[in-house]
Amino acid sequence: MSNREYKTAFEIKLKNAKKGAAPVTIHEPIGADGRILSESAKHTKVNSRLAQWKIKVPAEGETKLTYRTIVKY
Repeated sequence: MSNREYKTAFEIKLKNAKKGAAPVTIHEPIGADGRILSESAKHTKVNSRLAQWKIKVPAEGETKLTYRTIVKY
């Protein structure tokens, strides 16, 4: 890793109090020169700076989305 790049890690906790499963769409900025190193669910790239995850949260339950990125600047 050079001094012109940095790594970050994220954890997003999703809770659902409903009696049925709930679909959740998450949009996160990644940066034009960034990439995802690892993730707990597969993302799609909306554009060069935005990642999207579609997560189904179980009824009366919770789930987590975790991902790590590297960004050059």
